[in-house]
Amino acid sequence: MKLSLKPREIPFKVKDIVFINQPYAILNRTPLSEHDSVYFQAEIIRIFLDFSEKFSVVKERQDIHIIEVNTIMYDVKPIGTHEGLSRVAISIDLEDTEQKIFGSLETLLTYQAQQ
Repeated sequence: MKLSLKPREIPFKVKDIVFINQPYAILNRTPLSEHDSVYFQAEIIRIFLDFSEKFSVVKERQDIHIIEVNTIMYDVKPIGTHEGLSRVAISIDLEDTEQKIFGSLETLLTYQAQQ
């Protein structure tokens, strides 16, 4: 039997520059200060595919079993005003409609204004 990965769109690629819709301190598990911004800019360093949240069960005899990734984790390096701080990871549920990562500051600010 062969395992096959179901094709899936992942919003961003390694080396993309993105804006994270969370304070850096929350992802870094440090106390939030009054000077922390509600977002930060980062470069994507690595992408982890997470298969742990969904079990794939084979119930019948078959030649190919298709598995699906529903969660990814971006390993990001802060840049801009947060440059030099430690890398952090942000988990994204591909089924969730809440956006946590944006390709531009304008898109992030528009999203925040609509919330």
